[in-house]
Amino acid sequence: MKKFRILIMSFLFVSLLFGGLITYSQQVHVQVGGTGGRTAMGYFFGAMFSNDLTFMNDGGVLSGRVEFEQLEFALDDGSSRTVMRDEIGIMIFSEGADELALSTGEQLYGQAQADRLTIISPSGEAVDVSTSDIAMVMINQGHGGGIEVEEETDGERTTRTVMIQSASGLRSQNLFAQFAKAMTSYDLLVYSGFQLWSGTVLTDQVVFHSNSFGTLTINAEDLSSIELGPSADARQDFITMKIGDRVSGTLDENSTLRFQPVGITDEQGNPVTLTLERGQVQVVSFKQPASAFGGGGRGPGLGGGPGN
Repeated sequence: MKKFRILIMSFLFVSLLFGGLITYSQQVHVQVGGTGGRTAMGYFFGAMFSNDLTFMNDGGVLSGRVEFEQLEFALDDGSSRTVMRDEIGIMIFSEGADELALSTGEQLYGQAQADRLTIISPSGEAVDVSTSDIAMVMINQGHGGGIEVEEETDGERTTRTVMIQSASGLRSQNLFAQFAKAMTSYDLLVYSGFQLWSGTVLTDQVVFHSNSFGTLTINAEDLSSIELGPSADARQDFITMKIGDRVSGTLDENSTLRFQPVGITDEQGNPVTLTLERGQVQVVSFKQPASAFGGGGRGPGLGGGPGN
């Protein structure tokens, strides 16, 4: 007789795309490039398999390990429970009741006894965030979107990874809506390994030396994304316009990209501005219009138009 023991769950809510339950492949292939909501969603699918992913109430999102080993959780029945990090798949914070989805499939309701969480950002900074500002944290347990299952048959023990095909708890959490809110609220940096960081690009204009059309001066408000190649000499950068045009070439070395990330302030409480460097950041994805995630053929999004 087989005995199953669930060890670790990693990101069981891939299945909540469009608020429905779907089975997702263990091997995520994300193509960088293109335009609109579909490409933007690809960044998130990559991020879900690379690190912890924190969604903020204001639409910001931040990749990076959430630094805790255990969490004290006050249950609704008046008791309390100490939950280890490697037991947790999802943490949801709300004014009414917090919620944990555990690797066993168990759902806990109550109040997390943590006022703040520390997140190690893609560039290495420790970002201290109030839990009152957090909507949801997806804890990456490092098993490619599945759960590791240990089986015992006739005294022989084997381990395999299987996919979560349903999300019986937390059905109200629409993961697509979280993604869409993030992409329509802020600009987004995509670091190597699909590490994400929301914020605001402060650069108003860039100069781009295209391979086909000469030197272009482009307003940032007209851009959907900038993709930075490994070297300016290789002329493997790309810009994608919001109207859908994608042009290869190289970003002018004097076109400094300045970025104000969510979650970080200086000692006086003022926002911090980062200067982005080639090799550190792969993609700068600019805030998407709501129509990018709409339907009815209204534009280059997930529901119709050229992005369909």
